[in-house]
Amino acid sequence: MEERDNSYTSTDFPNKIKVSLRDLDRDFESSGRFVGILHDGIMIESRKPFCLGDRVEVWIMIDQETPFLNCFGQILWIKKMSSYLFKVGIKIQCFPAASIGSPA
Repeated sequence: MEERDNSYTSTDFPNKIKVSLRDLDRDFESSGRFVGILHDGIMIESRKPFCLGDRVEVWIMIDQETPFLNCFGQILWIKKMSSYLFKVGIKIQCFPAASIGSPA
């Protein structure tokens, strides 16, 4: 499978923005960091592998004073960076009506 790692348009987000992810298909949670904005979604780094096509819920912590931003998406691509680190491309599919607040 061809990697699409070079398709992101912004890099070096300040302070390594934290993310929490919940895999809706395989029922597990993971944490990671926000890496960049893709033309059709976002790129994150995670310590747990996901499967292509899995549906995920994502919580993004903008900074220490800004609430979480919540969205849903689907795993588009995965790149193994090391034995314990993966870059993951997520296509954003929707933002809930009340998408800002603390994670449940």
